[in-house]
Amino acid sequence: MGTDSFPGVIGTLLRFELKDDAAVRGFDRLAATMIAAVKAGEPDTLIYVFHTVEGEPLSRVVYEVYTDQQAAERHGSTDYFRRVMVELEQYVASVRVEALGGLRGKVSEIG
Repeated sequence: MGTDSFPGVIGTLLRFELKDDAAVRGFDRLAATMIAAVKAGEPDTLIYVFHTVEGEPLSRVVYEVYTDQQAAERHGSTDYFRRVMVELEQYVASVRVEALGGLRGKVSEIG
């Protein structure tokens, strides 16, 4: 892939603070559901990853990159996304959402 500029590519960075250990388990279960659904049905979702945060066991970071705005909108309009968002509310104490613009830099294929 290499180093370049990727106009039109957009992303989202979300940081979730979860309520307790039970919420972590519920959130991680929903994350697995979403990852499987995105892999199976969203070819225009380029990156969709969930991270733990070192030293903060009740925190999760989600990084999403889409080919364009329409791909992000399609993701948000899926039935599985809507179902997960409703269930997610019970686990989340707070969330911070950052909308990310054009992608520039090094992009490499992983495995």
